[in-house]
Amino acid sequence: MAGLSIAQPVTLDAAGEKIVTGAADLSLNGGISVTAGTLSSTGGTLSLPGGATLASGASFSTSNTTLNLGGSLAVADTWTSTNTSISLTTDNASLSSTVPLSLASLQTNGHDFELASATSDLTITEGVTIRYPAGGGPTINSGEADLTLNGSVNVPDGGILSSGGTVTFGTGSSGASFTDNSGMMLEDTTLVLQTALDLPYLQLSGTSSFQTNGNTLNLKYLEIGVQNELDFTNVVTDNESELFLIGNSAITKTGALVFKQIVNRGYTLTLNPAITSLTAKQHLYAKFTIRRDRTTWLSTGKVLAQGVDVTLRKQIYLKKEQ
Repeated sequence: MAGLSIAQPVTLDAAGEKIVTGAADLSLNGGISVTAGTLSSTGGTLSLPGGATLASGASFSTSNTTLNLGGSLAVADTWTSTNTSISLTTDNASLSSTVPLSLASLQTNGHDFELASATSDLTITEGVTIRYPAGGGPTINSGEADLTLNGSVNVPDGGILSSGGTVTFGTGSSGASFTDNSGMMLEDTTLVLQTALDLPYLQLSGTSSFQTNGNTLNLKYLEIGVQNELDFTNVVTDNESELFLIGNSAITKTGALVFKQIVNRGYTLTLNPAITSLTAKQHLYAKFTIRRDRTTWLSTGKVLAQGVDVTLRKQIYLKKEQ
């Protein structure tokens, strides 16, 4: 439906002030600040290329609406959304809220999307696509907020970052698609699975952990540097999977572990005796430097087997530092 475009900043600061678009399109190109009053859309497209700020006490409601977003959208506790989608059409964008929010879908269109506070928990019910047309690295960065994906997940490039809280793949995300150019980097975060998940790349650091709930997690490249013992129950690896140590780590599993290679960058990998065996084609330790007068070892990397049978199919390699 034909709509309206406003180039200048808009302010609503009285309880009786309202912008109600109905099913028409509205572009607020200069942004909007709402400290009181109402901003409402019940269809069409609401474009906020420069973001918007809504203070507690104001009212922001969207239903059957596509929100074209850029910049910062700060909504406090004002936003009621039903069947609302966000599309990043012009720039990177961030969302902050003091209460949990729900969206139907999110399309990044080559831009980054960030949850800007620990209280900005977000559930996406129908689908998310993280795409960068030229190849590269757009991301959803959930920060310390909880991110729940309960619809289709399509990640041709880029991935998901988190520095706290949880990242949950709900039952509706079954069949999530990550290509070889994508993955996740999680710090102090719990990865929660309510369905099986295949990941080409996963990095875990700090206090990060898995919560598989009986669902399988298939991994190709795994980087770990975690403070607590990491439970590999329901984690599937094979002779094409690779494990990289980015910090001292301990792992456990009731059963066998298989990797193509383990790359130890000068840290300690501790095996729980519950592991029946660990098999890898090769184990690459960290680097050394050869000088004219001496060889200087830079690594004290080791594996503490603690009774676990360890089989290396090939010799151990040492990489020379250039």
